[in-house]
Amino acid sequence: MELKDTVDLMLSDNWKDRVKAEYLQCLIRIRRLQAALHHNPMGAWERDVMTQQMQAMCGYCGVLASRLLQAGIEI
Repeated sequence: MELKDTVDLMLSDNWKDRVKAEYLQCLIRIRRLQAALHHNPMGAWERDVMTQQMQAMCGYCGVLASRLLQAGIEI
């Protein structure tokens, strides 16, 4: 799945669709960030900052997943 595949959900009038789109977009971005961390040479400072970003994004994605589960929305 790519970000463009979530457009219809993001533009929905239904809040549940929009939260699901946000969750899917977060997962896509996390996967891309992981790939960048593993496949690109970078300095220690840049790696540290990207790792912090990854941790924050994973936490946020976890919160979105909890909202989806509590609302009975299939992921």
